[in-house]
Amino acid sequence: MFLAELLGLKHGLLIAWDAGFRHVQCETDSQEAFRFVSSRDTPMSHIYGVVITQIHELLDQDWRVGINHILREANVCADKLAKKGGTLNDYLIVFDDPPVELEQSLSDI
Repeated sequence: MFLAELLGLKHGLLIAWDAGFRHVQCETDSQEAFRFVSSRDTPMSHIYGVVITQIHELLDQDWRVGINHILREANVCADKLAKKGGTLNDYLIVFDDPPVELEQSLSDI
């Protein structure tokens, strides 16, 4: 699961950068991923050292990125998207508008 969280963060950052976003807020419910990404002292010898270093390189680009840890229970939108993703065959889907499943959750924010 830890690798999936790291790869999700990395690919999300790549998508945001390529789309031209320069002020980005990322949230993860993985304390371990948050800890490794927030720290700059992960050795390359770590099993996921390459991915963590790639994330740090993305964070060092000319943009503002905030990364926060959020409780899984509080991240309702991510939970709904994950459930929706489990029913799809596509590797990646980028939404221009929030899917219908998120309308109620987003209106509560």
